[in-house]
Amino acid sequence: MCSIISLKIIKCCELLRHMGIKVIRSPCGEAEKACAYLNMIGRCDGVITDDSDVFLYGAKVVYRNFCLDKKVKFN
Repeated sequence: MCSIISLKIIKCCELLRHMGIKVIRSPCGEAEKACAYLNMIGRCDGVITDDSDVFLYGAKVVYRNFCLDKKVKFN
């Protein structure tokens, strides 16, 4: 039986696919490693994360403290 989080992930992936956005599941189980690799080989423009592991894995462009909420302001 799937957990609530697993169901939410499945629904999010389904929504993204319906929007025409390609969804990639990490074969190694480590999302930062997979995203860093995709960035390193030029398959994506950057990696959105607050985890610094992406630098160790070779990411070239990293977006930290990313937020789409217009109400949130940074000093």
